[in-house]
This record gives sequence, C-alpha cells and structure tokens, in this order.
Amino acid sequence: MQRLEDMFVNQVEAVDHVKSERQLWLAEKQSLEVSVQHLQSLCLSTAVNVQRDSTGNDKNDAGQSLESTRETHKHTVFLRSDDSDPLVPVVTQLTEKVNEVNAGLQALKDEVIAGHRELKNEVAEASTSVFVRWGSSTCPASSVLVYSGEVGGSHYTTSGAAANYLCLPLSNLTLMDISVSNDAQLYGGEYETADEHHDKDPVCAVCRSSRANNVMIPATLSVRVAGPRSTAGG
Repeated sequence: MQRLEDMFVNQVEAVDHVKSERQLWLAEKQSLEVSVQHLQSLCLSTAVNVQRDSTGNDKNDAGQSLESTRETHKHTVFLRSDDSDPLVPVVTQLTEKVNEVNAGLQALKDEVIAGHRELKNEVAEASTSVFVRWGSSTCPASSVLVYSGEVGGSHYTTSGAAANYLCLPLSNLTLMDISVSNDAQLYGGEYETADEHHDKDPVCAVCRSSRANNVMIPATLSVRVAGPRSTAGG
C-alpha cells in the first residue's frame, strides 16, 4: 500500500509539472501569435502605402513640371516587382516558432495521457488478490498463474508446525543447508486413498485474480454470496 501511495504522489507531481510547463508554452504561443498578426498587418499596410505612393506619383507627373517631379522623386521609395519584403523572413520564423510550440504542447499532452494510463495500470495491479487452487497445477481462465507446486505441511504427529496446508513451489528454490532436530519440520503431502491417487503427491497452484478480494468457502460447491466464483473443488 505504501508503494502504491508513493507511485500516486509521484504521478501527481509529474502531472503538476507538466501542467505548469503547458501554461508557459501556451503563454509563449499566444505572444507569438500576436507578433505574427502584428507583422502581417505591417506587411499589408506597407503594400498599400507603396501602391498609394505609386498612384499619387503618376498623377503628379501629369500635372507638374519636370523640376517639381524630380523634387518629388527624391523623397519617393521605388520597389521593383522582384524585391522581397524584409518582414517576410521574420513572419516565417515566428510561424515556425508557433508550430514548434504546438508540437511541444502535443508532446506534453501525450505525456500526461501516458502517465495517467500507467498510473491506472499500476493501481489495477495493486488492487488484485491471490488464492490457492488445491488439487490442480493450473488456474481458472479468470486468473493468472503465479506459481504451481505441491501440497505440504507438518507431520500429523508434530505439534507447533504448519497449522494449515502450504502450496510448496518446486522450482527456483534455495534451501538452507542445515540439520535440525526436535523442531517443527515441513513435509510434502501425499494421498492416502483407495483409488488411483494413492501415494501420489497432491498438486496446487497460486493464482492472481483481478478482483481485490477472494474468500474460500470450505465443504461446499454452491456459492451463496454475491459475486462471481473463481474455482470449485471436490
């Protein structure tokens, strides 16, 4: 539970950090969009003024003398049709910056979505429970196998040992190399029946269920409580 709380706190901090970065990106994007609009207005205004100056100069040429026309031309800026507007590179650069900000905002959004998905999966996994399926080495379709093994416990003449049956794993074991005496000892179980199971080792499986809680009801095959049944035995 502490691990789950730590994961939740870390995810909340990460989301807060992403939100603060997103606010900065949005502010920068808004500022750049205003700058682009302003420069576009300047470009349009420059083009209109140049057109008006050209029209006015044509009219003055028709009604004035050559000397007055020369004087007017001293204060007139002429643009060739192939001249480039000096504001165009600036507008292009700011537009690229806006696109870069948009890409950064999308990346932050994807990061938040991925963080929420990861937290949801971790919470779901931490909310699972385990149960032992006796007499079978596999788990029901509604659960996942943790490990399988054989049933063990204390000897029936020994006191103070395992009070309940244990599902002993049979693989990846590291046993203690010691010799003890007059202590509670652990034995593997075997069937003592008058059928084909006689003297055979009973198997078991530890299963993980997607439900948060499981309960074992002994000596019955019918479930009289609300909720689905994971497994049944005989």
